[in-house]
Amino acid sequence: MIFESHAHPGGSLPWLNLIRQEGVKIKTFEPDPHSAEGNLQRIAELMTSRTRVIQVSHITAPTGIVMPVKAIAQLAREKGCWFHIDGAQSAGMIPFSLREIGCDSYATSGHKWLGGPRETGVLFIKEEKVDLVSPRHVGSYSSNDFDFEGKLNFVGGTRRFEYATRNVASVAGLAEAVRFQEVIGRDRIADYGASLGARLQEGLSQLPRVTVLTPSRRELRGSMTTFIVPGVTADRVFGHLLKNDGLRCRPVTEDGLQAIRVSTHVFNTAEECDRVVRSMTEFVRTL
Repeated sequence: MIFESHAHPGGSLPWLNLIRQEGVKIKTFEPDPHSAEGNLQRIAELMTSRTRVIQVSHITAPTGIVMPVKAIAQLAREKGCWFHIDGAQSAGMIPFSLREIGCDSYATSGHKWLGGPRETGVLFIKEEKVDLVSPRHVGSYSSNDFDFEGKLNFVGGTRRFEYATRNVASVAGLAEAVRFQEVIGRDRIADYGASLGARLQEGLSQLPRVTVLTPSRRELRGSMTTFIVPGVTADRVFGHLLKNDGLRCRPVTEDGLQAIRVSTHVFNTAEECDRVVRSMTEFVRTL
């Protein structure tokens, strides 16, 4: 299988575990921050006749690169590969249609950009391909046609993957969070978050010693802005922002990146973005 080197542990570790369990072979590519076509080409160059699965983050967690998922889905269909999307950073940030994308499966968490409760999420599998996915865990909701002599027929649809009793209150909370976003409008949310990100990116890019890693091109970025101060640890920058200005941003230390990620959503303001820039202005003066 193929996935990008920026894959979040929540989306990549299950696949990495298959290396240990079943000998699955994995190839990774470094996301191209400058070109959607470049990312498509990097995937195509890794594919062989033995490639069975492609997974990408719809929007990469470390640096906020928007991947060309519709084009990747087309490539996967042409090569007979399953295409899965890790949508943890896209659902609730940008508008999209799974039908238009054409992926085989998609998963997202409920507590991030959707603003729902923790321990909630969504799994989509294309209806005509559900039977191709063997459940790793089964329980009382997986079948209503079984016996104790070996008979086990799964229920139709993706309910077969619900192997235990759910927290109904959390599910209702996630549904309400989605309804709230629909009232605001997905396009309005995306445009607002992106405008704040652009404001933040412009301010940070003018500071000495600060390097913005998130693409500046609108089609390649969403509402996240990731930056580094070369030679300075992410924990040190994080501590300054939190202690001095009450700004809780996300340290990105995976793969030794030592960066800070700022996520701008409906609850944020332009003034908060300016506070980040002012705080970093003071920080670099101390170096």
